[in-house]
Parts: sequence; structure tokens; C-alpha cells
Amino acid sequence: MNYNETADRILHCVGGAENIRTLTHCATRLRMEFSDRAKVNAAEIGNIAGVISVVEKGGQFQIVIGNEVQQVFRRLKKALPASKDHPAGDKKAPRQGVVASVISVISTTFTPVIPAITGAGMIKALLAILKLTGVISETSSTWQLLNIIADAAFFFLPVLLAYGASIKFECNPILAMTIAGVLLHPGIGQMLAAGKAVDFVGINVLLSDYAGSVLPIILTVWLMSWVERFAEKVTPSIIKFFIKPMLILLITAPLALVVVGPAGILLNDLVAAGAASIDRHASWLIPLLMGTLQPFLIITGTAWAMTPIATGQLSKMATR
Repeated sequence: MNYNETADRILHCVGGAENIRTLTHCATRLRMEFSDRAKVNAAEIGNIAGVISVVEKGGQFQIVIGNEVQQVFRRLKKALPASKDHPAGDKKAPRQGVVASVISVISTTFTPVIPAITGAGMIKALLAILKLTGVISETSSTWQLLNIIADAAFFFLPVLLAYGASIKFECNPILAMTIAGVLLHPGIGQMLAAGKAVDFVGINVLLSDYAGSVLPIILTVWLMSWVERFAEKVTPSIIKFFIKPMLILLITAPLALVVVGPAGILLNDLVAAGAASIDRHASWLIPLLMGTLQPFLIITGTAWAMTPIATGQLSKMATR
């Protein structure tokens, strides 16, 4: 496959770089969202050498390429303007249904995180094998350091997800990751361990352990995207460079701690508890459903719908 030629033809068939709102990839597919879907020639894309098929599901346009998708992605990424790394959000995306919107958010948020999760998961598996075979002791500093390396991706999962969510919600990724850092700050853990009541300007704060959580940071970055638009409008140009980020942090971080974070943790725990309850009372049901539905979910590109549940369970086990 000529990667440059394939990328150039795809770019031509989707209406040019200016028509691409978001561009990500998973293990086998390019995943795109467009400013104007009418400019995209799906039939012609399907005939491009190297393209296996075209799928449009979950609010995303997916181009199935196979294991060489990353090579094509890199060449497409180079063709996009630098501003595409942080879209301005001035063009409205086409409206999607609720289910399509949720799947689109999940897929765009998790796609950049896949290498960290898979790498950390494989190290966890390697550690388990080394421990069972007696090659390395669990009390050795080598095992402990390797375990820290494996745990990091799960413990700091909110920071990683903040980056992916910022791509979807078209807001500043560094500020999004900073707010995720607020949720994971050691000071929060110390306050939580102290067990004393905490308030912010007189409002009670329900502290939680956000390490490895999924939904709180996704909801927080969604909120931040609106706060950023507000800050952009109200901040005078002459002081925008330093006042705009200050406003974003001052507004979003407290709201995350007081409202959005606890609500996200509640939803996170409800989903996890539901999955755990099913596993306790009918442990055969989830594997049966996943085994039956997974081929169809993969074909349609909607397998991402299960990702928050699986990742939440994995992160809880990894950080215990």
C-alpha cells in the first residue's frame, strides 16, 4: 500500500482537510467527524486501494484499513492545519441521536488512551506470570516498581481521558488535563482520609477517590467546553492570554469538585455495581452476551459502548 497516495485520495474524497472536524484511529479504523457530511463521497472512498470498507455508525464516519491504519493516519494528520489539534468550534456539527452521541463521545475519548491501557494491561499480565512461576517475588523492589509502571495508566486514567474528551468537545487539552490533575491531587486524598467535613465557600464538598474513574472527567470536560466558550466571549483581547485560562480553571474546577465529580462518581458506581451484581448472580450472562454481540458491535463500529464499564472495572482492580 502506498500510504501517501491512500491518504491523499481519502482527503480528496472527504472534502479536504477543512471539512474534517475530528480525526482519530483505533486498531483498524480511521474515525472521522465532518463539518459538512454532504461533501463526503463514501462510495469513492470504498474503492481506494488499501481501504477495506466504509462504516457509518455511532455518529462517526469510519474507514476500515486494517493493521496499517496508523501509517495512513500519520499522513492524514500532517495534512491537517495545526488548529485541528484544538478545533475552534465555530462550525456546528450535525445533530445526532442520543445513542449515537454517547458512542461518539466514548470512542473519541478512549481512542487516544488505548496504547496506555493495553501496554499497562500487558505488564500486569507479565507480572502475574512472573509471580506465579516464582521468577520474581512480590516483595522485591523490582516487582514493586514494575507494578507502579503498570498501575500508572489506570491511576491517572482521568488525565488520559481528559485529553481524549477535549478532542471530542473541542476545548483546550492542557486545561482539561490540569482539571483532571485537580481531581487526583494528593491533597484531595489527604482530606478524604482525614474524614472531616470539607466545604468550598460554604458549600459542602462530597470528596471522592477519582483515581481510575471514567465518567466524572468526561462530564467535567464537557462542562469545561462551555465554560471555555463563555470565557472566550467575556474576556477582553488585551488580557485574554492570562485571564481566560484563569477563569476556566476557577469556574470549572470547583464545579467539578462540588457537583460534576460526585455526580459522575455516583453514575460510575451505579454502572459498576450493576455489572458486579449480574456477575454475582449470573456470571455466565455477561460473557454470553458479549460473545454473542461483540462480532456485530465490531462490524458496526459500536463496540466502544462497553468500554467505560470494562475500563472502570479494570482500573478498580488495578489500583486496589
